[in-house]
Amino acid sequence: MTERNAGSRANNAAESLRNWLPPALVFAVVLLVMFWRLGSYPPYFNDAVDHGIRMEVNKVFDHADISKKVNWYWKEMHTLAAYESPLYGMVIEPGLRLFGLTLFGVRFFPALIEFGALILTFFAFRKYFPQYLLLTFILLMALSPWHLLVARSGGIQGFSLSLYLIALSMFVLLIDRKRSVGLAILAGISTATIPYGYAGIRLLLPSLVLLAIVCFRRIEKYNLFAYLGAILAICAIQIGDFPRSLQMYFYARGENLISVGRLPNGGYDFAFVAHKLNENFHYLFKMIMGLNEKAFWNVNVASTLTPIAGMVLYPKFLVPLFIVGLVYSLAHAYTQKRFILAMPALLLLPGSGTNMMSGMGLPNLTRSIMLLVPIYFLITYGAYSLFCAIYTISSDRLRVAFSGLFAVFVGLVSAYQ
Repeated sequence: MTERNAGSRANNAAESLRNWLPPALVFAVVLLVMFWRLGSYPPYFNDAVDHGIRMEVNKVFDHADISKKVNWYWKEMHTLAAYESPLYGMVIEPGLRLFGLTLFGVRFFPALIEFGALILTFFAFRKYFPQYLLLTFILLMALSPWHLLVARSGGIQGFSLSLYLIALSMFVLLIDRKRSVGLAILAGISTATIPYGYAGIRLLLPSLVLLAIVCFRRIEKYNLFAYLGAILAICAIQIGDFPRSLQMYFYARGENLISVGRLPNGGYDFAFVAHKLNENFHYLFKMIMGLNEKAFWNVNVASTLTPIAGMVLYPKFLVPLFIVGLVYSLAHAYTQKRFILAMPALLLLPGSGTNMMSGMGLPNLTRSIMLLVPIYFLITYGAYSLFCAIYTISSDRLRVAFSGLFAVFVGLVSAYQ
């Protein structure tokens, strides 16, 4: 009996090690890369951050009263006006107080929150996807130049990506969960904070609300009421500045297509709107599918402000995996009748909407922030699905070889990025 108990404990320990060692290693690598030389990372990679935090700097070092500028009413929230977000200011101020007006002080807490958001994403989705698929996704996305640029710069784009991941993860945690009103309220609060991030992610709030209503059979009714109630309660703050706050929600400095396409005497220039939609779709499609003029291996994310028609969002050699992942995701969702499998593909729609509604300028990196997560998830899903298909039909010896090749592939792509 003693030997049997000892053997059982050994098996449990080995099983626990197999379950927790891979996530620990992956997140250790991500943590190391995200915080390595954080304070000396060149400031010109996002030269708008100093403009976006000037109110917080005045408050911390000059004890200025910024309450007239910084409040909880919705603002247009473009890059240079990031200081108007009270939530972003709450993240920036502790770093300024602890570390002074340094690059590390500005970047530390936004990077820390993003790292926590990645961990939350892993635990939220592990109920629906294999662990190794999620770890591969976390590794590839977190180490991509696109992600590292926004997550390490301390700007509102990186903070907004954290809001995106947290709101999405909390929503997923509600699916198929029995009564958990507290979790539903937290999920609603996380969704309601979306407007206090960069204007480019604001489509996520109505998208999640619509998903919650459409998926009401998958969300327990008490959870659904608590989720929507928390969102409405926080949004009710805007009554004090209504209707201006609602007008500012998608205003984006008047650069959106609705504002630009309006004629001086009323009505819309539909010819211009149609032309602009066609132009935006052309550039957006080239960006996503890697069809622009940049080199095959180049990942050009050196500027977050200048609209670059030839912007490369991710390495071009990953485009086939993105296409395969998109097809597999929709096919598996249809055959298995599991909505969650189609969610990455559906998230491409609000992610593309911001670019499609560009009235001035062209689709660019900042307008594409919501595309980062679904694109890299579909890349991972495509690679993992192909690996599983080959693994299933292979002999035992070849399975070991293919497992090693997959690990080497992920490692090489991560190192290259």
